[in-house]
This record gives sequence, structure tokens and C-alpha cells, in this order.
Amino acid sequence: MNLTEIDLSYADLSGANLSGANFHWADFADANLAGANLTGTTLYGVNLTGAFLYYANLERANLGHADLVGANLTGANLTDAYLMWTDFTDAIVTDTVFTDTYWYYSIWTDGETYDENPTITEEEPVEGCELVPYGHCSGEDLSGQDLTGMELSGIDLSYANLTGTTLYGANLTGANLYQADLTDAYLPFANLIDADLSNADLTGAYLGYTNLTGANLYDANLTGATLWYADLTNADFSNADLTGATLYDANLTGAILYDANLTGADLEFADLTGADLRYADLTGGVDLGHADLTGADLTGTDLSYADLTAAILESADFTGAIVTDAEFIDTYWYQTIWTDGVAYDENQA
Repeated sequence: MNLTEIDLSYADLSGANLSGANFHWADFADANLAGANLTGTTLYGVNLTGAFLYYANLERANLGHADLVGANLTGANLTDAYLMWTDFTDAIVTDTVFTDTYWYYSIWTDGETYDENPTITEEEPVEGCELVPYGHCSGEDLSGQDLTGMELSGIDLSYANLTGTTLYGANLTGANLYQADLTDAYLPFANLIDADLSNADLTGAYLGYTNLTGANLYDANLTGATLWYADLTNADFSNADLTGATLYDANLTGAILYDANLTGADLEFADLTGADLRYADLTGGVDLGHADLTGADLTGTDLSYADLTAAILESADFTGAIVTDAEFIDTYWYQTIWTDGVAYDENQA
């Protein structure tokens, strides 16, 4: 559910199920979200000043750059939430859960900036790494190891060194790979459904036929990565670097590629139905030949020199997009919104 920039200020959304929705830059100022389910919700850049989040569930929510000044978070659950540049100034955090949250340049209730969870008063001892479901291997050096077919669902591999590691067919459903180094890792047919790969380094990684449905790859580095035939349905690639990546025939249905860098990427035959490509960089001869962009949002996207030969553009939105020297030969148009904001049924390029 893509509800970017929607104005819900003062709205009564108490008890609402908003899990997994995309609310980039939305306005929830003074809204009532008591008891709301916001699990895995994208709230990047959202205005939540004065919002009432009493016992709301914000597990795995992306609250990067969110404004929570004066918000009431009593009893709210922010386990595994992403809190980069988040502002909690004067917020009420009585009994709020901040377990395993990521902090970077976030402003706490006291107005001070923190890069670590300020609610933690004492470090708990870390157990040795066990490569089992829900094991704790944060920061471990597993580079070059062969972990083919291993059952690792829910495992914590945040900050781990997995450079050149083989994870062929491994099950990493719901795994925490935040800021892990997966440079040149080999992950064909791996299962990474709902995994957290935000800020991870996947430079040159091989992810052919991999299942990344619903995965969080916010700000990840996928330069030169291979993702052909991968299932990337509803994955979040916001701000990710996919320069030179191969996404041939990949399934990107409903994927979020907001402000992503796709310079020189190969997206031929890719399914981008309903994808959010707003303000993405698709320059450098990006290949979108035969791609399905039905209902895709390309508002403000730079498509200079891109090749969209024979692409399906039904109901796609190119409002404000840059299409300098882009190729639109044999494209299919139906209610396609062109750069001027007007819908057309014939090729306007």
C-alpha cells in the first residue's frame, strides 16, 4: 500500500492495521494512532509531531528522518525499528520498547544527539555465535565460509563479515543482516523473505533466483550485484545504490525504489508493476526493454538515455520525469501519464 505524502494530520487511526504500508513523507501531525499496527511500515521523513502512539506496534518500522517531537509513545513497541536522524525531542516514552533499534544521529527526548540506544544502561553479555535459527552472530567473521542450505531463519547477522560467503539455498527468512558485509557473497536460491539488509554492502554479490520478498534494503550497496530472476516483490530499495546491477527478468512488483541509484542497471524484462521509482536515477543507458511498468510511479525520475523499447507503460506516471534521449520505440501506452501530467493512450515520446 503506497500512501506517500498523504495528509493524515489530526486523523483518528486508533487500532488501524497499517502494517507494511509506505507512508514516505506523509503528515500524521497530532493524529491518533493509539494501538495501531505499524509493523514493518515505512515512515521515512514522516511528520508525527504531537501524534498519540499509545501502545502502537512499530516493530521493524523505518522511522528514518521522522519527526516525533512531542509525540506520546507510551507503551509503544519499536523493536528492530530504524531510527536514523529521528527526532524524539520532548516525546513521552514511558514504558516504550526500544529493543534492537538502530540509532544514527537521532535526537533523544533531552535534545541530545545519539548514535546508540540511549535507553540501554548496561551491556548484556553476548553468547558465542551459533549458526542456528534465531542465533546471535552479530559482528562475527564468517567470510569465505560455505553455509549452503543452512536453516538460519531469524538469525542476527548484523554487522557480520560475510565477504565471499556461500549461502546457496540457505533459509534466512526474517534474518537481521543490518550493515552486514556481503561483498561478493554467493546467494542463489536463498530465501531472504522479510530480511533486514538495510545499510548492508552487497557489492558484486550473486543473488540470482533469490527470494527477497518484503526485504528491507534501505540504503544498501548493491553496486554490480546480480539479481536476475530474483523475487523482489514489495522489497524496499529506498536510497539504495544499484549502479550497474543486473535485474534481468526480476520480479519487482510493488517494490520501493524511491531515490535509488540504478545508473547503468539491466532491467530488461523486469516486472515493475506498481513499483515506486520516484526520483530514482535511471541514467547511464539503463535497459528497460520489454519491462512491465504498469501502474509504476516514475514521478521526477531521471531516465536520460534509458532504453524502454517495447516496455508496457499502462497507467505509469512520468510526471516531471527527465526523458532526454530516452528510447520509447514500440512501447504500450494506455492512460499513461506523461511528463506534462496528462494521461495519453498513444506514445508521446
